[in-house]
Amino acid sequence: KSGISDAGIATVMALIARHGGFEYARRAAEIRAERAIACLDRFANNEYRAALIEQARYVVTRDR
Repeated sequence: KSGISDAGIATVMALIARHGGFEYARRAAEIRAERAIACLDRFANNEYRAALIEQARYVVTRDR
């Protein structure tokens, strides 16, 4: 089992949330995903490119 208790995890998560860490991380991920998608503009518009775009967006929007 982990060396940190459930209460400890909850405390750390509350601190992260209070200081905007989750929002900051999500926004940073969104920016990087959009940059990655923009880099795909040089490639042909096909199912492979579409799959990469879908994956980049999924990583940012997934629930867990």
